[in-house]
Amino acid sequence: MMTQRRRFVIAVAILALSAFSCAGDSPAEPVVAPDTPPGDASQAPEEAQEETVPESARDEDPVKLGLLVGLSGDFAEWAPPSLDGAEAAIGVINASGGILGRAVELVVQDHRSTAEGAVTGYDRIREEIDALGGVGSDGAVALLNTLAEDEMPTMCPACGTTVLDTAGGNFIWRITASDTTYGIMSAQL
Repeated sequence: MMTQRRRFVIAVAILALSAFSCAGDSPAEPVVAPDTPPGDASQAPEEAQEETVPESARDEDPVKLGLLVGLSGDFAEWAPPSLDGAEAAIGVINASGGILGRAVELVVQDHRSTAEGAVTGYDRIREEIDALGGVGSDGAVALLNTLAEDEMPTMCPACGTTVLDTAGGNFIWRITASDTTYGIMSAQL
């Protein structure tokens, strides 16, 4: 079983991953490793990983970050920028030495833009991932008990649902404000 410290570090990495995947359109310039001179995108993130991940960690299994994304259904038009952002974040994380010295891999699964699809998608990847991102409100609510049972660190980039005002426990972090807050702000406007 993974220690709480490792889960926390992985959760922070998922937060960074989710922030990148919510950034919108793909960047005009390629994302390059921090030590790469500007304008030199010749070093791919995989090559950068080999140079910056400590030798002792290269033999360890990678940290696998799951990403539930609507590759099909109503959210499909947002999937490409989300995937681009997630891949860019993984490249930056690996170029910076990985997580606790371990390389990071992205495991992508379609949630079909539905709560049922999120449950099915999570079931397909739950045994192979260390943390989860990309879940929306409906999917998070549908997975609430399962994520708690699995003690799966989960970042919700689009979980405004008021259900998470009092639920979610120690394993779901929202990257957006609650709809409760948005309701108050809207009323004030």
